[in-house]
Amino acid sequence: MSSKSDFIQALQKEKTTLSAFEISQKLRLQCGCLSICQSDDKLEVSHTRAYMVKYSDKPFRSPENPELYACIISTKQSMAWFQLVWIKEIIQILDRTSHRTDTSEKLGSMLDNRMATSPNGNGTPSHIIADKTGFTLALGSAIPLTYREILREQGYLEKYSLSQLEEMLVIPKEFVRFVLESSFEKTFDEALQHCD
Repeated sequence: MSSKSDFIQALQKEKTTLSAFEISQKLRLQCGCLSICQSDDKLEVSHTRAYMVKYSDKPFRSPENPELYACIISTKQSMAWFQLVWIKEIIQILDRTSHRTDTSEKLGSMLDNRMATSPNGNGTPSHIIADKTGFTLALGSAIPLTYREILREQGYLEKYSLSQLEEMLVIPKEFVRFVLESSFEKTFDEALQHCD
């Protein structure tokens, strides 16, 4: 199986947006893992936007016989948010064990620290850092580097409103400026380094 960093870096050559479904299919072909989507109209986004359920391990997985994950996603959010959280969950399939939120204790600590505005310190657990950087990695996967560069060169931030860009790029408008400004690359690279 390729590493999370390798998988995300391979996506960066794409010249268009990538949907969660497309990323899931690439994960199936490259790693023998597949994420399907299941909507949940009772899941409150104030608690969590989505979570992943892993079905039993397969001793031999392949693109034809992939390990299956179901991403349970709240329907109480825009399509842009829906896509972004699914992508975030998909790429977390490749997290190292120490970066996973796979116990009730880790889930509790992650939810307690999710809203923290302070930067991560030396004592911040790996799974909390992975969750916080997950949106940056998901944004960089949805809008790969090659396409980000095209959008910057063509001045999309100046030509279109944030709402128009949300509709075109299918990422939440509150993240559009963040992704299309060149400073995003430093933040994205730092998030990728955390994957290693």
